[in-house]
Formats: sequence, structure tokens, C-alpha cells
Amino acid sequence: MSEAGFDIFNQAFPAVVELLYAISLTLFLHPFLGERRGLKAAAVLAGHLLISLVWDCFPAPQGTFSLVVSALLVVTARFLGLKWAMAFLLGLLFWNTKIASALTVESLFFAAERLLPQPLAPPEAVYLHTVFLLTLLFLSQFVVLGIMLIFLQRLIKKRRLTLHRRELCYLSIVPAAGVLFGQVISNLLIEVKNGVLLELYERHPAFLAVVPALALLFYAGSCFSISFQQSMDALREEREVLFVERQQAQAIRERINEMERSYSQVRGLKHEMRGHLTNLKGLASAGEYDGLDEYIAKMDGSIRDFEVPFQTGNPVTDVIVSNTERKSWVRAFWWIFTISL
Repeated sequence: MSEAGFDIFNQAFPAVVELLYAISLTLFLHPFLGERRGLKAAAVLAGHLLISLVWDCFPAPQGTFSLVVSALLVVTARFLGLKWAMAFLLGLLFWNTKIASALTVESLFFAAERLLPQPLAPPEAVYLHTVFLLTLLFLSQFVVLGIMLIFLQRLIKKRRLTLHRRELCYLSIVPAAGVLFGQVISNLLIEVKNGVLLELYERHPAFLAVVPALALLFYAGSCFSISFQQSMDALREEREVLFVERQQAQAIRERINEMERSYSQVRGLKHEMRGHLTNLKGLASAGEYDGLDEYIAKMDGSIRDFEVPFQTGNPVTDVIVSNTERKSWVRAFWWIFTISL
């Protein structure tokens, strides 16, 4: 490869990388965008590319690009069909996964380069070898990134997350720590001191295993946090269903008790009516009609106690409401009597 071709590759390579990152973010968000996903996905892709173009024109501190994209997702959450908490969490998970995949692949390639050093060759061969390594590096990174995003996407789709402020804080701690860890390590990977290029893995070879292990642990911690939150949501729903069922069972039990009391009253009334009929026959046969009228008046007063003052059209409801009303009056009288003492 000639030097001119290598220069063209250097100019086109960052744009291709940003395009692939934008596509990765769009595909990761696509299942959560609700209706008209195609339009919303196109808006996410265009917004990511536009911000990357603007960022290339103006110098900005490292890490601010991800903050701006995440803030844009939160601001446009309603248009995307997401709640702002879900949009923030998805953006944070994407950046954490991106950093974890990049650190993992970079450490593997650094080890491979040291194990298989490039032999001396003309500049054209060096250019070609460099292009091949860079292309292979980022293709491998995107393959790993795609696998990690698909797993994370399926995990989130398994059960809808209930994201209040507290739950959002719990779920954001691990990926936020992963993003900060990635920013710190990326600043330490390559340093220039007194005109000498210093690489982190050359100075500290143990970091070849430590850095990707920590990055993957942050990713795994994010997945476990989501799975734990989904389990807690399922448990909370089961408790709510159990509470409703318990309340329904209690209401049914109270209705059964009310009906049993009503049935006992009817049985008592039946027994009393037999006695009343016997007394009425005795008074009538003795010719005591004044006493008969007085006795019938007393019977009418006692029978009124079994009448239901509320008429709803449902006999069971009438009995329950009437008995409850009687209990309320009795308890209110007892309470007033107790206070007066």
C-alpha cells in the first residue's frame, strides 16, 4: 500500500468507526422504541452521526461525547417512546458495554502483537500490515460488542423494568463505574513523556489481564443488577396479587359469616313464631281480644328487627349492608357510652 492510500485510510477510518458505533447504538435501542420504530431508529442514527461530526470540528474533553449523546436520548425520550429513566439507563449500558468490549479486544491484540512481532519490511508492506491490524482490531471489537449488546438486549426484554428513582440509582451505579473506569484506563494506555511513547501494558504487563477482567466484571455486574431488579419486580407483583387474593378471601369469609348469622336469626324467628302462634291461639280461645291486640303489636315490633333497611336489589348485599349498619350503631353507642364514663 502506498503512502497516499494509507493517508486516505487514516481519514476514512474514523468516519467508518463512528458509523458502526451509531449503527450499534441504533440496533440496541430499536426493540424499545415502540411504534414507528424505523423512523425513530433513523432519528437516533442521524443524531449520533451529527453529534460526532460536530465533535470532530471542536476540541472537547474526552468522555463528553458520550455524555452529550446520553443527554440527547433523555431529552428526546418522549419522541422515542421511552421513559426518561429507561432512556438514560439504556444509554449508560451501551457506553459501558462499548468500553468493556474495546478494552478486552485491545488487550488481546496487544498480547498478539508482542507474541508475533512484525519483521522488517519496506514501507508499503508496513502500511498494509498496519491497515490490516487496525481493520481486524475494530472488526473484532464490533463482533464482541454485538454479542454483548444482544445478550444485554435480550436480558432487558425478558421482563419490563420498573424504574423509579431509587431503582434507577441502583441499576446505574455499576455501569457508571464501568464508564469512569474505561475513561481512566483509556487516558493511561498511551502516554508521551519526554518525547518517549509509554504504553500501559509495557510498563505493567499484569494489566493485560487485570484491565479486561475488570471491564468484563463491570459488564457482568450490570447484567446481574438488571436480572436482580427483574426478580424483585416479579416478587413485588406476586405480593400484590397475593394481597388482593387475601382481601377477596377475607371479604368472602365475612359474607359467609353474615349469611350464617342471618340464617341463625331466621331459625330463631321460626322457633319464636311457633310460640307466638300458640300464645295467639290461647288468647283468642280465651276471648281476650285487648290482650291479643297488644300482643300482636309487640310481635310487629320484634319482627321489624329482621327487616333490612337498605334495598339494593341484591338480597345478599342487603343483608350484609344492613347487618354492618346495625353493628356500626351498636359500636358507636358503646364508644359514646365508654367516653361518657
